[in-house]
Amino acid sequence: RKDKGGGTPGSDINIYKHGIQITLAGAYPDLQAYVTELERAPQKLLWGAMALSVKSYPKSELTLTVYTLSLDRRWLVV
Repeated sequence: RKDKGGGTPGSDINIYKHGIQITLAGAYPDLQAYVTELERAPQKLLWGAMALSVKSYPKSELTLTVYTLSLDRRWLVV
């Protein structure tokens, strides 16, 4: 909704949530280290879903859904 002059200042600002699903395969300690690095990243992420399955010990598969928030409608421009 656009502010027509009588609303709250800044009420015409939209926040966009951009998501991506990542699937990784490896040993559990390696997958845990990857998630730890994501949590330490300077860009803050919102967690959507996380699923871990063991394909063939010791190989596991981790599927993550993470989101960022932005004031820009476009997320990736190619």
